[in-house]
Amino acid sequence: MKHYEAYGIATRNTKIQGQFYRLADEEVFIHHFEPLQKNNDIILLLHGYMDHSLTSARLINRLISEGFEVVALDWPGHGLSKGETYHIRSFRQYNTIFLQLVQDMIERWGSDRIHLIAHSTGAGVVLDGLTNNLKKMPTGGIVLTSPLIKLPSHRIGKLFLPFVRKWRKQVRRIYRTNSSDPLFMKAIEEDPLQHEVIPLTWFDAYLQWHEDMRRRAKCSAENVTILQGTRDTTVHWKANMKWLAETLPSAERILIDGGGHHLWNEGDLIRELVFRFILKRLKKT
Repeated sequence: MKHYEAYGIATRNTKIQGQFYRLADEEVFIHHFEPLQKNNDIILLLHGYMDHSLTSARLINRLISEGFEVVALDWPGHGLSKGETYHIRSFRQYNTIFLQLVQDMIERWGSDRIHLIAHSTGAGVVLDGLTNNLKKMPTGGIVLTSPLIKLPSHRIGKLFLPFVRKWRKQVRRIYRTNSSDPLFMKAIEEDPLQHEVIPLTWFDAYLQWHEDMRRRAKCSAENVTILQGTRDTTVHWKANMKWLAETLPSAERILIDGGGHHLWNEGDLIRELVFRFILKRLKKT
């Protein structure tokens, strides 16, 4: 329990469990937050690359306070999950883990009770599922923040990666200012579950995945809200929003003026606006 309190999780009046699960041949860690006074809905929360579930403590606390049960997954090599740090062979691993977990949750709770909230790479994984396995997706609300589809460094990375790979297997991480909240940025830099190097294998996997996503057919899903900050320098948000308008024409797409990449870890005003949009979608379906 002290581990959760250290990250700011409100542990009072909440039953918290965490354990390893075997999904897609990976040992992943899943956190389960169950408020004592709860409604009938369950949320699957998916974090972004180089994050982990507990960097979303503020959002988790808000959802718990609204009576939502929250299941949060640490991706392989992230947080408390096992695996090589930040490494992935293919984005299919993310997708297989996600779909297996979703099916397990649907069997336990039913499709209409399950909502999805996903950030960045997690949102990209959900988009992969929506455009390729729509029938396997839950029918509750879906909220995607700062979704990964294309990176700003995409063209340069594609050009230089074959040369860099000859001398290096990893590059040093650069901490970007992903939020206007200095307390959050300080917490990220001091977080013992954050790591300092990025394997080039992840970029290889991303490039292959991006080429596949570019060719996806339109998705008819109407239960999706997409939130994107206009000061996001982590993803190529303008190109991404264009792709989303073409591929998910029925989705609700909202630009957050002045918002950075970590929208639910922004300063008070933007964070509260983001929370309102999230709750609106969850309570709409």
